[in-house]
Amino acid sequence: MKSFSSIMVIISMAMMLTVMSGIALADASSISYQGVLRDASGNAVPDNNYDMVFTLFDAATVGNQLWTEPHNAVPVKDGAFSVVLGGGTSLGTIFTDHSAVWLQVAVNTGGGLENYDPRVPMTAAPYAQQAQNADTLDGVDSTGFLTPAHNTNASAHANINLDGARITSGKINNLRLNTGPGLGLDADTVDGKQ
Repeated sequence: MKSFSSIMVIISMAMMLTVMSGIALADASSISYQGVLRDASGNAVPDNNYDMVFTLFDAATVGNQLWTEPHNAVPVKDGAFSVVLGGGTSLGTIFTDHSAVWLQVAVNTGGGLENYDPRVPMTAAPYAQQAQNADTLDGVDSTGFLTPAHNTNASAHANINLDGARITSGKINNLRLNTGPGLGLDADTVDGKQ
């Protein structure tokens, strides 16, 4: 088996926000991945273009295959390479569905695809840890704000009735005012935004 050294995983901003917040936009995510290929003696493989296959598993050894993506003719210089994972095959919701994921890299250096070991654990960049709160407000999921449970003050949700005497010219666009039951200004929005 071949081995890795000086592996560096860089997670793109899109991946950080998507993965850590757990939203369904994971299909648009990608991961920038860089590594150094060395032979069994620890020397960098010769400069060339190599076919590679990247596979995600749910365990450091054996486990279930979750995703795979081939990359043909990847340029390698002084053993170093760089690829974008998820560009050809969607990563989907792998990182929201699994608490731990490992990357297996297979490279054809001339004798067919050969796995490089060990598998690399996929971890978040330090600042991405804060992004896990991106879909929450003080730890409360956004769906928790769809019901009045977040505010026990019933008057906070009361309708506000405005008459012409309370409107100052230029402050409220007349086109935004409606009349009739159930119409009018929404007290829970500003400029139409929740």
